[in-house]
Amino acid sequence: MGSRNGTNRGKPGQRRTASRGRVMFCHASGGFKSSANHIYRLVIYDVRMSRRAMSEQTFLVLTVLAAESLHGYGIVRAVGELSQQRVVLRVGTLYGVLDRLCADGLVELDSEQVHNGRLRRYYRITDEGLTTLAGETARRSEAVRAATDRLRVRGLLPGTGGTA
Repeated sequence: MGSRNGTNRGKPGQRRTASRGRVMFCHASGGFKSSANHIYRLVIYDVRMSRRAMSEQTFLVLTVLAAESLHGYGIVRAVGELSQQRVVLRVGTLYGVLDRLCADGLVELDSEQVHNGRLRRYYRITDEGLTTLAGETARRSEAVRAATDRLRVRGLLPGTGGTA
């Protein structure tokens, strides 16, 4: 049954997400499965990553996965290094980002390996994820150019411009 706040729940251990107009459940296997049996109240939305602003965490996760497939802790470590420890991903945040990226088709499960008795899931960026990352990189580069130009005019950066 749907809860009072309008959310729906699947079986224990599943998380609900939406993708392309269908309600999907993230299973422990790392995959997403559509399940009409688990939908009690129809709350569907269709928002793909390309249509909404990309968070810095999402941008950094895609960036580190563009270099190589990584498991969760490897992603956390690589994002920390890339951001010079300015962005510290917590596990809940990381897996929320990965769930959304998987649902949007930008990241997929690459492999699973047992390490010291624990299962490690490795994720890789898809071709669509690389295209999305390239577009977001261009968008952010243009914003940086615009900010740099404005700061130079105000004399706050080296180059031609007015006084501070």
